[in-house]
Amino acid sequence: MSENTNLLLKANLKQLRLPTMGGEFAKLAREAASSNESFEQYLLRLTELEVAARSANAVSARIKRARFPAIKDFDTYDFSVLPHLNKQKILELARGEWIENRRNCCLIGSVGSRSGWWWIPSGFGWNGAWSSGARGWRWS
Repeated sequence: MSENTNLLLKANLKQLRLPTMGGEFAKLAREAASSNESFEQYLLRLTELEVAARSANAVSARIKRARFPAIKDFDTYDFSVLPHLNKQKILELARGEWIENRRNCCLIGSVGSRSGWWWIPSGFGWNGAWSSGARGWRWS
């Protein structure tokens, strides 16, 4: 690809706000040419990179907008601190099916019982409400 074409393509991708494609198209074009990929396969790989980057950026933006005090997950939670806490129930609630089913969830606990702790990691998981873009639920 000529240098002039390369610069024009980068400028167009920047104007279209496709930064990942702008940064990766030349490398992927070389790889596609060396492995005899079709244009469609090359374009698919290029757009997959852009979609993945946008998805990751959207999750980061939601986490930032949520203003979580710290990044936590259930892998680091010590359920032995509160032995009366039903681990299976907490993990079930963290999957977020209650949100999809439009049901309410109320956690009640005394001060220091960590009753609100689970809201943060439930938003970070693969099926977490914040990472999947759920809106309209609040915690206090």
